[in-house]
Amino acid sequence: MSSYLIHHEVTRRVRRPATTLCEVCEAREAHYTCRLCGRRICEKCFNKEKKICRVCLETLCDECGKRASVDTCVICGKKICRECSVELDYARRICLSCHRKLEDPRRYIEERTSSVLNELRKHWGIPHL
Repeated sequence: MSSYLIHHEVTRRVRRPATTLCEVCEAREAHYTCRLCGRRICEKCFNKEKKICRVCLETLCDECGKRASVDTCVICGKKICRECSVELDYARRICLSCHRKLEDPRRYIEERTSSVLNELRKHWGIPHL
């Protein structure tokens, strides 16, 4: 039997049992399903307005309020999703609001980063390389 079939058989048999308890608090009976993560949740852990659980509510994008965030804006610190952000490089994103305000966001981030590094160098007495 191929390894794929063995893996497939194992994963098929190990499914989570259907539970009636809330998957967030595990204390009350679940009556709702989160539209983002699919968790079964109770009334106390469910936001009826947005139809999501309290865990997803904490990670919701601050710009659109609809999707889960993937990062925080390096300028203002807002939680942002892919659609509401601009990728500056492989590691940094900024929100669309900050991007609109800045003429050249990459230069602003580089200047801000270098000024923080210079302050740290002065504080610790490290020479500029």
